[in-house]
Amino acid sequence: MTEQKPYITPALEIFIEEQFSHLSELFPDLYSHHEMLAYAAVTKLSEEMGELSEAVLQSFQRQRKTKTIENEAVSKELADLLVVSLLLAHQFDIDINSALKDKINHLSQRRATE
Repeated sequence: MTEQKPYITPALEIFIEEQFSHLSELFPDLYSHHEMLAYAAVTKLSEEMGELSEAVLQSFQRQRKTKTIENEAVSKELADLLVVSLLLAHQFDIDINSALKDKINHLSQRRATE
């Protein structure tokens, strides 16, 4: 049996920790209040999801003609969404590799019984 590799690399985990620390220094009042930080993070996720939606619509020429979105916007917005999600997981001290493994196992088991 092969060893399970992490879904999120150690380098990405270090980046998220550094980013969290940096943001904590920039916004100490917000980052010292767990509940307010969670609300802010969810709001940021909603913002990033909206930007991803716009990018997807644009990629299929379904966006307003007056709206301009850069090339490669879908990949950029997906990356933004992932980083914000990982920051939220860090705030809640969630082992994202373990959570992803559990979710993949759950989906695999569900698919096997369908």
